[in-house]
Amino acid sequence: MTVKKKQTKPFKPGFWSHERRVDYYTKLKKEFGTYSKWTSVNLPPSENPAKDLENFQKEVGNLYQHLEGISPAKWENKWKSLNQQLAFAVTPQPTLTGTQVLNWAGNMIAAKEAGFITNKHIPDLVLK
Repeated sequence: MTVKKKQTKPFKPGFWSHERRVDYYTKLKKEFGTYSKWTSVNLPPSENPAKDLENFQKEVGNLYQHLEGISPAKWENKWKSLNQQLAFAVTPQPTLTGTQVLNWAGNMIAAKEAGFITNKHIPDLVLK
């Protein structure tokens, strides 16, 4: 009996490369401090946390848009994906499948590398 080896496509890094994720978490840390100082996932320490985070993410999104040469029409509302990246890095993800696992691990590793989260956050994220 012969077993056919499954053909796999090489993983192509997309918009969210490791470097871009580290850059994002470094910017978050610089703007709002480490995650341990945050009130919750979407509430950094500031006078108006939700609005400040939204404005910050729009600014970062616009920067990434220009770096990639993406037209404003194609970029519209895609800055919200920054919130998704952040959620992958700092919230438990009990039921992940496929590429979600790569997104979660990639964001958690980048956030740790940038100093946005620490080792004390990782066991909670992995074990819950």
